[in-house]
Amino acid sequence: MQAQACPPITRTTSRPRPQHDEGRNWTSDAGPDECEFTRVGVGVGDLDPDHLLKAHEVAQILRTSIRTLERWRAKGEGPPHSCNGRRVAYRAGAVLAWVRQETRGRKEPAPLETKHTCKPVTCCPYIKDSSRWHADLEYIDPRTGKPDRKRRVAPAGLTLEGAIAWGEGERLRIVTELARSVSTDTREESEEEQPKKKTTAPTLAELWPEFSAKYIAAQKHNTRVMYGCHWTRHIAEALGDVRADQIDLAAMNKLRDDLECKGMAISSQKKVIEKVRRMLTWAMRRTKIPFAEIPTIEWDKVKKRKLEIFSPEDLEHFVGSGAKDTYERVLALLLADAVLRIGETAGLMWEDIDFAEGTMEIRRNVCQGVLQDTPKGEEGTIPLTPRLAAALKKLWEQSDHAFVLGRGAVEYPSDRALGKRVLRMQRDADLRQHGPHRCRHSRLTHLAERGIKPYALQALARHASLKTTMSYYIHTDKRKLAREAVAEIAAMTGPPVPPAPSARFGNAAEAKRKKLRIALAA
Repeated sequence: MQAQACPPITRTTSRPRPQHDEGRNWTSDAGPDECEFTRVGVGVGDLDPDHLLKAHEVAQILRTSIRTLERWRAKGEGPPHSCNGRRVAYRAGAVLAWVRQETRGRKEPAPLETKHTCKPVTCCPYIKDSSRWHADLEYIDPRTGKPDRKRRVAPAGLTLEGAIAWGEGERLRIVTELARSVSTDTREESEEEQPKKKTTAPTLAELWPEFSAKYIAAQKHNTRVMYGCHWTRHIAEALGDVRADQIDLAAMNKLRDDLECKGMAISSQKKVIEKVRRMLTWAMRRTKIPFAEIPTIEWDKVKKRKLEIFSPEDLEHFVGSGAKDTYERVLALLLADAVLRIGETAGLMWEDIDFAEGTMEIRRNVCQGVLQDTPKGEEGTIPLTPRLAAALKKLWEQSDHAFVLGRGAVEYPSDRALGKRVLRMQRDADLRQHGPHRCRHSRLTHLAERGIKPYALQALARHASLKTTMSYYIHTDKRKLAREAVAEIAAMTGPPVPPAPSARFGNAAEAKRKKLRIALAA
């Protein structure tokens, strides 16, 4: 069906509605049955219901824009329409039915209770441009219920009646914006009045199970053991009932005082405090507690205790006199020549040793009786000294165990059992019983005194940080080093120069001759 030509549409009401962008906000003073939209002398209700209207004609009827109609069509809203290719048409009866349905279904706002009435819009010529009208708009402010007044200049080209109609639409727009601001402010006030849901941070005792399952469980065995020991003996007793977000500097100092009363060394106190800080950091990252600055304790400076180390002769005596058989000799050489930790010697397997290359791979560690698939430090390849390689070959011929220091039906040796054996070997060699780890400190110190580069020492010790090697494992004698430095300076400056004879007395021969002349003269 072809769309019929439609004459221009005008609106003949005493109060023309303003052009809103959304057609759903449109209401009419007259009912939809008294349709106030008319053509020139013909009402829309008098048109044939099957009469087709174009999009711009419907937009003019509904006092909206063509863009709004397009958006309605995309959402499946608005008056029913039909498409013929790219052409869109609306049936007049469908548009009128949609307007009636929208008007009847709308809940009109309750009228504002006020004793004031508004004067009609009046217009007078604009003093700066006689072709335009100055509209006087009086309205009731929905925020206060009191009358207010504004003056607006109407667009150019309007008659007096058109300027009055424009002023009524402008007044309606002003009142609508004020009413919307009132509803927004009321909604914000109601939201502020609602009590906010308070979230209570968990205590450390409530946080511990999840922290233990998600963080500690992923650490090495020794770390897990230390966390459990420190929590059970120290942290739970002092801070277990304290909320995690209330642990401040005073709470940390209380924990430190408790540790000090138990006679714990400062180095051990720092480890316990650091575990509490780690737990709080983890809770913040998991949003268990709000982000805040974790308190930091300022520790008093403590003079570093000088560590007594074995001399090179002591280590040789330990390897020679302390070892009673090949098994103990291999154990002593792994500590003194390969500089291994006692747990790494327990985890060493024959498959890790390459006799052809003269090296061994450090891959495992035994910590408190538990075999781990990683060493305590970094994994690495250690060259074998000739005497260590010979001792290992001799032990390999006698052993039928997968582990180098394994014996009997035990799956792998225990680090504690090997440590006790080392203490006995040190006692048999007439040395102070410092334990197996002191051999590691001693050998690294000897190498440093012989001028080995720090990075070579770090590679041998397999430390992740060079600072660990130089600060905690090197215990050089500063007096000895100072004497060596002065001797080097003397060698650089050449042989010593004999002192010049005194100008007053001359040399010894001259003094002797002078004494003889005096005696002869007398």
